[in-house]
Amino acid sequence: LAYTEAKRRSRHPEKFGTGHPEGIAAPEAANNAAVGGALIPLITLGIPGSPTAAIILSALVIQGIQPGPQVFEKMPELVYGLFAGLVVATAMMYLIGLFTTNLWARAVTLPNWLLAPVILVLSTIGAYINRNLLFDIWLTLIFGIVGYFLRKFNYSLPSLILGFVLGFLTEANLRRSLLLSNGSYLIFVTRPISLILLLLAAVSLVGAILQQRRQKGKLD
Repeated sequence: LAYTEAKRRSRHPEKFGTGHPEGIAAPEAANNAAVGGALIPLITLGIPGSPTAAIILSALVIQGIQPGPQVFEKMPELVYGLFAGLVVATAMMYLIGLFTTNLWARAVTLPNWLLAPVILVLSTIGAYINRNLLFDIWLTLIFGIVGYFLRKFNYSLPSLILGFVLGFLTEANLRRSLLLSNGSYLIFVTRPISLILLLLAAVSLVGAILQQRRQKGKLD
């Protein structure tokens, strides 16, 4: 989402996908911001906001700590320790990036014939160790081929990946909302927060379409 919005608002959207700094900074900044955001429902309600937060929740429960409103009163040192840890981690990430960027940037100088097999092997291993099934390896290879043709025919790969990542969460929360409303879809337009989010999504979609039409008109 951050990459798409940065590209839509950029003065030079044609540079995105070529290593343009704006295209790199936007998703990385959003990725860092999501860490703190995922911890908010974890600490206040005991509901993990991300897979990493779910691991933290498991660790806390194993230690006999139940996240929720009372944790602020019973264990304030834990909450403020997390806050301090995030601040320190942010500072360390900045320092590590500042002094090691040149080192990591040299990876782009490696030839494709060397990078391709390494990426393929790591991707295959990652797909297999998730569930220890050979089916996942074949699935990885099939979607690798599909991705090649999508890229060849200029389809939007970030949109496809976003759909795969958010599809399950969208379906799960849709079912949860319909259970709360006894099957009524009006819950999405009668609740202020959901209504505002839908309006913002509509504005973003319409704005992207209008901008694309304006760019197309300039090219014509």
